[in-house]
Amino acid sequence: MTLNVVLMCAFVVTPIAIANRYLFVHPIVGILVYGAAITGG
Repeated sequence: MTLNVVLMCAFVVTPIAIANRYLFVHPIVGILVYGAAITGG
């Protein structure tokens, strides 16, 4: 749970937010990336 919150904060407040916008052009891609990050973490 804490990892999820940290990841969400990182994706919002860092330059990764720019990449995040591109990931969610097609929502399924963003969902897969987030799922892989959360599962791998």
